[in-house]
Amino acid sequence: MWFKYQALTSRFEKGEILDSICLTLELHRKAAIRLMRKKSVPTLRRSSCNRKKKYSENSRRWLVHLWLKMGRMNAKKLRVALPEWLPLYIEEEIPRGIKVELMCMSTSTIDRMLKPIRAQLRRASNTGTRKSK
Repeated sequence: MWFKYQALTSRFEKGEILDSICLTLELHRKAAIRLMRKKSVPTLRRSSCNRKKKYSENSRRWLVHLWLKMGRMNAKKLRVALPEWLPLYIEEEIPRGIKVELMCMSTSTIDRMLKPIRAQLRRASNTGTRKSK
């Protein structure tokens, strides 16, 4: 369809192609126009997110370990406390690269990395009992 659209000069014929694209692909008309006006053949598939992970699995493990040692504090407090706790660990325990990764983590990243472990530990601290009437 893109090749046919590029070859046309008539506004009416281009409109008919746009109508058929909107019906078949269930796109809004303006989105179809943007696709057809591109210089190269458009692809409709979303690109798979092949983004490299910024933090390693080891840094996540150490973060969970430190979080448990620090008393399961929230991410904001943990982020502030990490610079005080990390120098206490010698290089053999936590590699330098992991320390750098932990220092660079934002509070939202810390929350994201701790989310699965928090979900596991939530039930242990919250018993299923109810008050009697």
